[in-house]
Amino acid sequence: KEWYVPSSQILPACIQTLDHYTVISDSSNSLTSSPAKGRIKLMLTLKPSEAKADWERQKEMEGAANEALDAIMEMTGLEKVKEQVLSIKTKVDTDLRQGTSLLNERFNVAMLGNPGTGTRLSYNSLFLRCLTSTFTGKTTVARHYARFLASVQVIPGNKFVEKTGSSLANDGVSVVKKIVEDLISSGGGVLFVDEAYQLAESQSFGGKQVLDYLLAEMENNVGKIVFIFAGYNREMEKFFEH
Repeated sequence: KEWYVPSSQILPACIQTLDHYTVISDSSNSLTSSPAKGRIKLMLTLKPSEAKADWERQKEMEGAANEALDAIMEMTGLEKVKEQVLSIKTKVDTDLRQGTSLLNERFNVAMLGNPGTGTRLSYNSLFLRCLTSTFTGKTTVARHYARFLASVQVIPGNKFVEKTGSSLANDGVSVVKKIVEDLISSGGGVLFVDEAYQLAESQSFGGKQVLDYLLAEMENNVGKIVFIFAGYNREMEKFFEH
């Protein structure tokens, strides 16, 4: 990839946000060849994905196979997300090998990010938090993650329901309860809530009631439903405080 960026930009700060790129040319002496005076030619190349290489090794050496993981590994960037998904696969494989039940394991996910932020993942008692370098494709990642969980029998079904925080807040607890019941009656699956921070906004009394209900259902339906919440970092602070 090749860009021409204004020379007034702070290039080091810009470059630091591109976690999945390597700078191969950054010449401030090539202004005459730039399309506009005062611009710097910046050429970047994608870094090889170590997680993808690890997955390819598992397929070749161990006979591993999973279409959902293949799809995740083909996505641009998101290296830490790929690494964490592989670690989840390792945990699942280990539990299955040891005959340990996965029914009491929590695989709920919070996908957090802002354009230009770094990439990292961490666990807490309820969520795997995924902070992505760009916040595009979150629904795609969520769908692949859901397919992966169903394929390794973490959840018994593959139904995927997508909602926004505002729609759930407007619907109220009674409608959300019906969504959860439908997921269970369908054999289980995933509820993906985009812009989940809208549930915790101060003016959204109905949203907070829905969030309280969902938090309870996360515990009541471990092994049946996985909940995925997505939103921008700052806005999601209220969500986690709640």
